[in-house]
Amino acid sequence: LDSIEMLCYAFAAQDFSEATNEENNQRVTIIEPDELGDVINRTTNETLSYKQINGTCYSHAATSAYINTCNRIYGCEAPNYKEAHLISKYSENGGITTNAINLIEERYNRGILVKRLRRIPYISEIISNSVIVNFSTTTDGFDQISNGSLLHKPLGEPENVWHSCLMEGYDFKNDYAIVKNSWGVGKNQGRFKLRLSALNDAQFFLVYFTIDSIKNKNYPTYSPKIAGPYNTQLNNHIIKSYILDEQSAKYETNIICQPTGKDLDKNLNKYTIGYDLKNYIKIKLKRHDYQDLTFDSI
Repeated sequence: LDSIEMLCYAFAAQDFSEATNEENNQRVTIIEPDELGDVINRTTNETLSYKQINGTCYSHAATSAYINTCNRIYGCEAPNYKEAHLISKYSENGGITTNAINLIEERYNRGILVKRLRRIPYISEIISNSVIVNFSTTTDGFDQISNGSLLHKPLGEPENVWHSCLMEGYDFKNDYAIVKNSWGVGKNQGRFKLRLSALNDAQFFLVYFTIDSIKNKNYPTYSPKIAGPYNTQLNNHIIKSYILDEQSAKYETNIICQPTGKDLDKNLNKYTIGYDLKNYIKIKLKRHDYQDLTFDSI
């Protein structure tokens, strides 16, 4: 597996407190920290779930990763999903992740990059970027995925197929990743819970952008509105926190927050409290981001 990238062509399974800004005399809404919840899924992960036809999971994962990454670039117009999917789907019988991403980039030229990780992805990467996981598991493992979760390695030999999915969020209470599948929406909204230690084998691909990769794309200048840092207490630990407007909460990569707000008057300004991402992970999971004890058996 170190010398080649596996073709991924797994079969399609069954569908299975308000505050007042006195200085400006303007009401603003502060979303309190505990409203983050336990499951973090960035608002830029906007792609829907689709049901693959034949061995095209690699294309769906690549298309979702590409579009979600475009959504993290201020002023970048993401391509249409169906069009990008057709471009990246160069085979009906499996494909290679980097090829699929590069085909989309050749067409749309948004400054999106892809690389294979030679290690387990950090949780911060799953939240801040797009991480594609290509994996193998047993027949029972695929059945468990169709029912919504794969948390423990099943007995038996792995199937002679690999599957490709997009890791798009994390559940900090239960310590597992939230993964978007390509087997239709079904009862699980097209997602399943995954601990990577439950897989028989896996490869990981990071889809991302850099300042250099987008500097000549004529995107508008991103000007964040962030106050802080402030020392805040979280789970009896001190952590750096920030107050961000809704736009900054969407585009900042090193601050964890969900700027969804409450059902409020549209004329109100919405602000959210965010935390330093890596410290948040350390406090919530009681380990460093790179000391991922859940994933270390691969």
